[in-house]
Amino acid sequence: MSATHAKFELQDLGSAGLVLRCQGGLSWEDRDLLAAQIEQHIQYRPGLTGVVFDLAGLEFINSAGLGALFQVNRRLRDHGARLAFASVPPMIVRMFRAVGLNRLCGVAETVEQAAAWLQEQQQADRVSGRAQTA
Repeated sequence: MSATHAKFELQDLGSAGLVLRCQGGLSWEDRDLLAAQIEQHIQYRPGLTGVVFDLAGLEFINSAGLGALFQVNRRLRDHGARLAFASVPPMIVRMFRAVGLNRLCGVAETVEQAAAWLQEQQQADRVSGRAQTA
């Protein structure tokens, strides 16, 4: 039985950031492709403030796939951007809670809600940045 490998599709949301849609599975074999996608868009959009990872088409994820998501979050944070997930299947939401990913990233029902969460976080970051410099 062969696993379905991940396929990624990108949509630009303008000032709200990017949407990265995942179809198939996310596992050890897919982590390099995911990292390359994120790295390419960090380079393409140096002022990138957020990425919504739409998981509506995600069929499965294993521990290596979860690890890849933690790495994506760290890479984005290193560049001043945040990560939010949208349309996460219920079983995967439970996995996120078990490993704490939901405490590091936004989790929303829709892409629009995730994009709104990213904008709220961006505003909060600006306010706290001003407060620290004042």
